[in-house]
Amino acid sequence: MVALEPHDVVRHRGVLVTSLERTMLDVARTEPVTDALVVADACLRHGADGDAVRELAAGHRGRRGIARAREVLGLADGGAESPWESFTRLHVLAAGLPGPRLQIEVSTSRGNYRADMGWDAWRQLIEFDGKVKYRELANGDPDAVLMAEKRRQDALVESGWKILRLTSADFRDVEGLHHRLRALAPTAERAGLTPRPHLLLR
Repeated sequence: MVALEPHDVVRHRGVLVTSLERTMLDVARTEPVTDALVVADACLRHGADGDAVRELAAGHRGRRGIARAREVLGLADGGAESPWESFTRLHVLAAGLPGPRLQIEVSTSRGNYRADMGWDAWRQLIEFDGKVKYRELANGDPDAVLMAEKRRQDALVESGWKILRLTSADFRDVEGLHHRLRALAPTAERAGLTPRPHLLLR
C-alpha cells in the first residue's frame, strides 16, 4: 500500500474518494495494461490532468508497478469514448502500428462524419461496432441505424478512406486480428513495424 497525500483525496457527491489522477496512477500500477488503459483513458476524458499524473508517478519512482504505470500513462488518450475503443487501440499498438489519431473528423459530399480512430497519411480508419449502437441507441429501429451506417460508410469510402470495422468477435483470434491490423500499413512501412505483445500479457 502507498499512503495517500491530502491532495490525493477529493469529495465527490459528498463522499471522499481518490482524485482522478491518483486513481489513474493506482490502477495503472496494479492492474493489467488492458484494464489500466481503459481506466486511464476514461480519467483523462473526465478531466484528469495528464501532467499532474506524470508528476505523481515521478514521486513514486522505484515502487512496485511504477514502470508499467509509466507505460500506460504514455499510451493514455482522453479521446477514446468507450472501453472498446481503448481496447481496440491497445491491440493496434500491440500489433506494432503507430498510435492512431482518435475521433477523426471527415468531410464528405454527404456531410461530416467522425470515425473512432485512424491514420490520416494512410487514409485508413478503424471503427469498433458494438451492439449498443444497434440496440440501445437505435430507438427501436435498428434497420434505420443500419442504413445510416451504410450511407456513412459509402460516403467515407467515396472520399478516399479505407475502413476496417471490428466487433468483439474479432478479438477472439488475436494472432489473426494483429495480422489484419499490420496489413493496414502501407507495404513500404510494414516491414518496419515492431509488435509489442507484452502490452496484452501483464
